[in-house]
Amino acid sequence: MLSTWAASLPFEPELNMKPLARTALALGLFAAIMLPATGSASASQPSGDSAAKSSGGVTVIRSIPSSGNLNVSVPGGNSVKFSIESNITTGYAYTVKTGKNTAAARVSKVSYVAPNNGLMGAPGHSVVTVKPSNSGITKLTFTLTSPSGEVAERSTVTLEFMND
Repeated sequence: MLSTWAASLPFEPELNMKPLARTALALGLFAAIMLPATGSASASQPSGDSAAKSSGGVTVIRSIPSSGNLNVSVPGGNSVKFSIESNITTGYAYTVKTGKNTAAARVSKVSYVAPNNGLMGAPGHSVVTVKPSNSGITKLTFTLTSPSGEVAERSTVTLEFMND
């Protein structure tokens, strides 16, 4: 069976490989095929109006730019929930800092919600909630930090809470 599989490869693997090397080659090829289908561990660029959706008094933001700025107008009376796909098992983690805050909003710390699909290593979501006291502006800076402590991504989100 290995010789049939090896014949389909664009290169000639050494068929006399040790079992461990054969297993590593097979796992590497499997990962190369399957990983692109699982998505990435970082936030993605918003696409059109899918970046923010309002539902029952809560505006949900599912993506932020990997760098740069995002401006969102929030209907009066709504709070905001950021639910950004991420994978803490990779060692990358989000932090959020509040800048200008004329809306006197309470901003939660980032919490990680693991996936409930039972798949090991599957991405979950980094969640932040923002609850304004009044209309105004709240400016947030999201930073994605690598396991080594280096900044991988940084973006600023400006929330404009409208009057009721």
